[in-house]
Amino acid sequence: MADETVVTDSAPAAEAAPPPEVAVAQSDVTHGDATEQAATPTDDTAASDPDAEVDASEDDDGDELPETATEEEKTKAQKRRERRQAKEAERINAAVQAEIERREREREAKTHQETADKAQQQAADAWRKEFGELIGTPEVHQTLNNEIADLTREIVALRPYADGTDLDVLEQKQTTLNEKIAQRDTLAANQKIYDKIDQYQFAMTQDIYARRAASLPTEHARLYLQATDPDTALARLEAGIVAREAAKAKAAQDAAVKAVTAELEKERAAHAATRTGGPGSGPVPATGGSGGSSNGRSLTPERYAAMDSSERAKLRSTVEGRAQIDAMMQRRSGAA
Repeated sequence: MADETVVTDSAPAAEAAPPPEVAVAQSDVTHGDATEQAATPTDDTAASDPDAEVDASEDDDGDELPETATEEEKTKAQKRRERRQAKEAERINAAVQAEIERREREREAKTHQETADKAQQQAADAWRKEFGELIGTPEVHQTLNNEIADLTREIVALRPYADGTDLDVLEQKQTTLNEKIAQRDTLAANQKIYDKIDQYQFAMTQDIYARRAASLPTEHARLYLQATDPDTALARLEAGIVAREAAKAKAAQDAAVKAVTAELEKERAAHAATRTGGPGSGPVPATGGSGGSSNGRSLTPERYAAMDSSERAKLRSTVEGRAQIDAMMQRRSGAA
């Protein structure tokens, strides 16, 4: 009876166990998961670099698998293919988007330029229309001259034989000719007025610029005042300003060099007195070589002028520094 009781108590546990085939499947799944976990990166690595597996297999010959490949290997190969395809699609999409943006920028630039050209042409046409009515465009003058010449020839040819109705035609042509000549004369008179206004406007503009050019070098100022059109006046004014600024820079440079030279002469005289002041002391020879500073560069008036008073005092306080000053002065005296 005790054995039966044990069997009865253990029956529920036996019934709760999965069938043999299910247990085998679960074992396979568990074994596959463990294998994949051992062969693939961890979750943290995959999250930080999802293409790590793809990059590691770039040198493989595609994803060709042997016929004996397991389902697990086929699944991993498929994932690699999908990742590579997604990466390539992303690269292509980025390239396509960049090309679209480039074309859009070109289109906008072209549209902007066309708009600017159109506005400029409209302004030019408006000017030609406005002033063409007053002084006439070259085309208007050419047309008038041709019409006047044609009417003159017709009248000359018709006049000896004019009688009856021909006289009316001759009179009409003569009237038209007179109108054309009057129109041409009016345009010519307006042109003279326009030229005077233009000259007056230029004179006013030149006066404004002349006040600004008062400090130009003499020769440039003379040439500027002789200009008779805006382009020449502006070109000569620009040249004069450049020459003026160059002269200012040269004068400032010469003044700086002169000041440094005078100071160096004083330093040299004071240094010479110091070197020969002691009893029995002769001149201290300059250091060998180029007489340069400790870093290999020669002491120049420009470098000496850039020093402050403390740096100069420090330089004069050493034998080497005084030798550098002497060498600099000797080079300058030889160059002079």
